Amino acid sequence: SNLNTERESSEREDAIGTYGMYGLYCRMLPTGAMKDSKLYKMFSVTIPALCPAFAMFGKLAFIPSVFIAKYAPFENSQNNGKSALTEARHLVENASASFP
Repeated sequence: SNLNTERESSEREDAIGTYGMYGLYCRMLPTGAMKDSKLYKMFSVTIPALCPAFAMFGKLAFIPSVFIAKYAPFENSQNNGKSALTEARHLVENASASFP
């Protein structure tokens, strides 16, 4: 369905909420506990490959790979999401070029 119409479905809100729940799960794990690697791969690789960004409002977009890099990295790293943002920007530009 078209965005911002009454026929629009709620999948993008559901997906963004699911990312939020995953971020909360990661924050609530005890220190030193390992995250589920299959779940992490789904949120950090599989879904962003299918949909690199979710439109939220106007030009504001939710970028899953940036969210994961910043709020739920697999290991404690100093990555602040800048490389993920660059990669997401590249994916969106490539996707935009494929539409007329």
